Amino acid sequence: MGGSLFVVSGPSGSGKSTILAMVRKNISGL
Repeated sequence: MGGSLFVVSGPSGSGKSTILAMVRKNISGL
């Protein structure tokens, strides 16, 4: 979750929404 929160706290939240989705998908895979 720490990674997701870090991404959300990024300077461009909407721009990183794709990265956030990828990170969440990776967490689900683990």
